[in-house]
Amino acid sequence: MSDIGFALRKINTEEFATIEKEIAESNEVEIQLNLNTGFGIDLENKMLGCFLQIQFELEETPIIILKLNCEFEIEDSAWEKFTNKKTKKIKFPKEVLQHFSVITVGTARGILHSKTENTSYNKYYLPTINVTEMVTTDEEFSLDK
Repeated sequence: MSDIGFALRKINTEEFATIEKEIAESNEVEIQLNLNTGFGIDLENKMLGCFLQIQFELEETPIIILKLNCEFEIEDSAWEKFTNKKTKKIKFPKEVLQHFSVITVGTARGILHSKTENTSYNKYYLPTINVTEMVTTDEEFSLDK
């Protein structure tokens, strides 16, 4: 991973919502956490987007929803390294995707805190997440526009 040049170029908060529901003051209440990740590319700018959707649920009702993505610019030499000109596809190794996912999850943690600060929702935080369990395969994209 250290030989891949990249830069985080943009953070997009696509959706943030808190849904009114009676929230018990006790910490005994069981909150479910659902996470979904995905990836996309911007061929023109040699960017890889890491998408994350987080939903906190209380009794199967969403109480916090956060959707975001981080856009990573990939250095030309790394982009070429991942490109297969014969198949007209680009393939990102899972280790690269896992690294970008770690950055995106950390970013989500900060957004969540910032958006819920001084509210009753601030007690719900994003725990540490093992992204190697979430991102288990390489990701391949077509280079055809």
